[in-house]
Amino acid sequence: MSVTTILTTGSLVPDLPKPQRRERWCRRRVLGSIAGLVATTALAGGAVNLAYPMTEPVLPASDIAATQALATMPDTPVDGVLTLNIPPGAAADQQAGGRGYAMPSVINLDVGDTIVIHNDDDAPHMILYTFLLPGQTDTRTFTAPGSEVYSSGCGLHAASILNFTTIFVHAPAAGGA
Repeated sequence: MSVTTILTTGSLVPDLPKPQRRERWCRRRVLGSIAGLVATTALAGGAVNLAYPMTEPVLPASDIAATQALATMPDTPVDGVLTLNIPPGAAADQQAGGRGYAMPSVINLDVGDTIVIHNDDDAPHMILYTFLLPGQTDTRTFTAPGSEVYSSGCGLHAASILNFTTIFVHAPAAGGA
């Protein structure tokens, strides 16, 4: 190994060809992300099963029974409108360690559909893409196909930070309706 290799790479390891360096870097990023997810979930009191693909949000074991009593946000629009109402007492529940409300992991919309979010709670909330004070309403119409990913819980109250909601906006079917 030459002095130039040590000076340019900063290590005593021989410099690898570019494709191998990229592969090693990608592998380290993926393994680091998985280790971070497992550690964060363990610290939150949950469990991660890496043997099967994840189809449900990661929840701490103590929250599974509580989820049944949560206000659950809808995932499908009715007549082109999806209405999400943050329930009264959601912030108090989140501050006590609860989730406040349950968000769907996937929301499917068509171009032209609208999401209406209303805060019925007595505290402000950060939900999906909007910040709402008590009593405020946000309306957003989706005008182009695509997808967006958000934390499923309130950004202000750090609820459900390990769960995500993905909004898929589908293009109109070819030829019509």
